[in-house]
Amino acid sequence: MSNLRNLKRRGLSALKGFGAAGIFFGFLGGCGARLPRDITIKRPVANEVATRIDLNAVQFTDITSGQPVNAGQWMDEQKTGFMLLTFGSRACSACNKKARQIRDNYISADQLALKGDGPKLAIVGVNTDTGALSLTQRFVQSEGFDFIRWSDPKGDQMLQWFMPGGRSYGVPLTVMLSREGILWSYTNDSSVTVDEIMERARGTMGDDALPDPDDDGGDDGGDDHGDDNPRPVDLPPLLALEGSRRMAGVQVAACGLTPDKFGAQPVSLAEALPLNRLATFFHVEITSCGEVCRLNRALLQRKVESLLTGDVAAGFLYAGQGLGGCGKFVPGAGESSAAVIPRVQAFAGGAEFFEVFATHFDWNHPVVELAGGSLVVEPLAPAITLAFDRDGKLLFSAEGALDEARLDSFLRSLWLPRSVKGPSPFATGPAWNFHGMPAGHNQGGLIDFSTWRYAAKYSVVNAFGETCGSCMAELKHWSRPGGLFEMCNKNPDFCIVAAAENGLPESAYSNPGPVESKELDSYLGRITAGLVSLGIAAPLVMLDPYSPENDGGSGYLKRFFDGYLIAKFPELRFDFRTIVSDREGKILGVFRAVPPSGASNGNSQLGGGGDHVEEFLLRLRNLSADAGLKGEIH
Repeated sequence: MSNLRNLKRRGLSALKGFGAAGIFFGFLGGCGARLPRDITIKRPVANEVATRIDLNAVQFTDITSGQPVNAGQWMDEQKTGFMLLTFGSRACSACNKKARQIRDNYISADQLALKGDGPKLAIVGVNTDTGALSLTQRFVQSEGFDFIRWSDPKGDQMLQWFMPGGRSYGVPLTVMLSREGILWSYTNDSSVTVDEIMERARGTMGDDALPDPDDDGGDDGGDDHGDDNPRPVDLPPLLALEGSRRMAGVQVAACGLTPDKFGAQPVSLAEALPLNRLATFFHVEITSCGEVCRLNRALLQRKVESLLTGDVAAGFLYAGQGLGGCGKFVPGAGESSAAVIPRVQAFAGGAEFFEVFATHFDWNHPVVELAGGSLVVEPLAPAITLAFDRDGKLLFSAEGALDEARLDSFLRSLWLPRSVKGPSPFATGPAWNFHGMPAGHNQGGLIDFSTWRYAAKYSVVNAFGETCGSCMAELKHWSRPGGLFEMCNKNPDFCIVAAAENGLPESAYSNPGPVESKELDSYLGRITAGLVSLGIAAPLVMLDPYSPENDGGSGYLKRFFDGYLIAKFPELRFDFRTIVSDREGKILGVFRAVPPSGASNGNSQLGGGGDHVEEFLLRLRNLSADAGLKGEIH
């Protein structure tokens, strides 16, 4: 069995969107995927009629070289009498699921299915996406779909030569060819398994020409979410939640001249340095950062000791291994007595801060594309500084060297009355700007992600594509009475939801510069109308308004979903997901799009499939209650 299969890579991406008819088509199980949608009914699955065509007249584009390629001449060069063409799109998950099956079970080293000296079958994938060829190249490389050799933008050749009836139907399409033309085809073949297709190809060739697949027993139906189960509902550590007990899970050991009452054994940070002041700083080092960290510690110690009110404390956490600075720490004058817990202390431990708060910081780091097409986020600096209030709410955050002027501004703000509750300007977390349109509006505008996220304890962003069938099924499931949308609407302090279309207007792919707000509104309006036609009542629909084709293609890496999130969570590559965050900007859960698999349990919010995000939120509510935190849901 191929090791590639064990990677369980997903093959779904939508860099462009389509209208209501395209949404309906995708929801039925086939993928409209950038092809015309003038007919909304499905044709019979199998076309049994052999059709003679001149393959020398069929012209595609080689994905790797960008050069034209003639289908008939290519077969002659390969000395193959049979060719299986599989037409698909990045946005068509049924296509990409079949592509994974072909990749893992049927492709030999030379990308031909062989059987001794008998007939030879060439399996060639054809991508029908428009836009820059570089996007298709990146997709093919990242997924290991080497057999997808050719490009056919808008499916022009597919529609002209391989689909009787003309411009009526979309992908997935599988066509069995001989040198004389079409032997048979499957159009909108979501319900036809790859094994069935290959078995028929074997019979057509009149020989046991194909190797038996090393089948793992996975279902190969036409759904949009692969053959495995949804990600288990894992709960984040208490540290990831707001609350006075959030430090209880962080274990530290005393170092230097910290009070003997803690001894050398690890203790809870909540016990060692409780959050019982206006602000408690934690300066965490994960590796030796030299002069920067020494200056940071000196600055924090000086500021804390200068505040004679005792309202501020600081802990220096050495989270890495072999850090000599821990033993050299000397507390402030007059604070070395074991009877008094000093306001400035040093401990070994605290790596949990980096693990939990990484998504609060690294969104601001460049996304780097490696040679193989994978994306990575530039690593964090070796030190972060956080400050929490008595309730465990994050008030201040910084990475690397501390700015004294910014630190002074924060300290001055601690004693100012807060007439209006809002996010701390010193700990904004991810601060992307989206273009969004609330439900019932016909005009959109800028949505500051940091401000929007802060409005509730937890935020849910569903990244969808309008040709993604499972996305539509899940969003419709959430629109039901008692579903996720209603749940958060009734509990706006607890959770808020937005659906983020992972696409852009057509001009974003062809014209340089930002897309005008009017065009974004028009595009969002069409997307929203399509959702409404399916009974989907998303409270807010958003777009990331940066063109992936600007700056020579590097804009793709700057987008929230296709750039940062894929780099941070590689499993998101070319798939649609739902991201649950807290108001501090930490990502608490990432979920695959899963349509409902059964009826809901009456009025219960824990029905069948499709309720995984709702269940996660409800369990967050219970975890918060166990921790003594506020956050009820009705």
